[in-house]
Amino acid sequence: MTSIHPTALVRCQGTAGATISLLEPFSIIEADVKIGDGTTIASHVLIANGARIGKNCKIHKGAVIATIPQDLKFGFEETTFEIAIIPLFASSARSIAARASAARASLVPTAC
Repeated sequence: MTSIHPTALVRCQGTAGATISLLEPFSIIEADVKIGDGTTIASHVLIANGARIGKNCKIHKGAVIATIPQDLKFGFEETTFEIAIIPLFASSARSIAARASAARASLVPTAC
């Protein structure tokens, strides 16, 4: 069941999961965003264009996701930022980085 607070601004058109658990007050979701089912988004969150969020994730209060980097070499090319559920078991940071490198995406484990 989707629960979207009236003060939340959702610009995405059919790209959010069919059942976002909760979208709290004053959060903003821009147009080019994909959000998996069961994801919870707390208040005052900005999810910018290019964000790809997996199923059953929890985005905490005040998070800013997928905005342009503060890197002087960034040339405003089209990019994406992906958050996925990764089973960690006994993984080390190196193996997570290797998986992210192999997938050519930024993967953020939900257990971090």
